[in-house]
Amino acid sequence: ALRHFGPRSRVYSRWTRGIEAVGAVWTGVLLSIVYVVSVGPVSLFMTLTGKDLLDRTAGRDVTSWKAHDPNPLGPLAAARHQF
Repeated sequence: ALRHFGPRSRVYSRWTRGIEAVGAVWTGVLLSIVYVVSVGPVSLFMTLTGKDLLDRTAGRDVTSWKAHDPNPLGPLAAARHQF
């Protein structure tokens, strides 16, 4: 009786396709829930505290380029030691 449910049978292949379809749907559902539960509170906390870790403030400047201190070794040495 169990030979009708072996890996090469029609019942097994249909069952496998059905379970894979259910798994594909549930994967999206579960990943969405994990994303909302993990990212949502962090976003809410950052919004309520007014923190902007990426410093995305839109100023009146023409550019958003941030100036930095020059390397004390000089530009050639800085280029050689950048990695």
